[in-house]
Amino acid sequence: MALKFHNTNIPANGTVRFNNTSLQTVKYANTQVWKKAPDYLLSSGNQYTDYTGGWSPKAYYFWGTGSETDLLCYNQTPLTPSWDGSKFSFACTGNYLGGGSVVTNSKVDFSAINQLTASVNNFDNNLTSYFFLGLAQTQPTPGQNTAFSALIRYSGEHQWTSMVLDTSALSGSYYVVCGFSNNNYRTFTGHLYSIACGH
Repeated sequence: MALKFHNTNIPANGTVRFNNTSLQTVKYANTQVWKKAPDYLLSSGNQYTDYTGGWSPKAYYFWGTGSETDLLCYNQTPLTPSWDGSKFSFACTGNYLGGGSVVTNSKVDFSAINQLTASVNNFDNNLTSYFFLGLAQTQPTPGQNTAFSALIRYSGEHQWTSMVLDTSALSGSYYVVCGFSNNNYRTFTGHLYSIACGH
């Protein structure tokens, strides 16, 4: 949400200070009129814990069930993603159906975030390997379907390095989940470098 002060618009990713203190929210007559939104949820080693609660690596991944927003959460042959202080790495071994994911420890407020852009490596050149980025109301549990309020899945065939998830129709708070999965005994390592927020 934008705040107008002395005819100047203050964007959601701007800064509002009161008595030399940077504010996260501004209220008028007990009604919130502005809330600071992050530029990133992950970038250059910063996990933006003020907004995400940090990112938790998980030894599970997701596979399609016929619905683009309702995916089965697997833990068949996954590996827990690793964090080296600057990026997450997701090793997908030659075992059939593998991968891993990371999920925010806290729900992220999307009232002022219109899109997420994930930066990853060219992880594989095979159609049956995927990167996914989604928003869920609950943290996923292996063996159960996860209903996503917004979701993108990209196959490695297209060699994407930037994935954009449109969140403009959402205004609530959601867990952010992303990761890699393989099929047909593919072996590769995916890297997640950053997740930027559009306002």
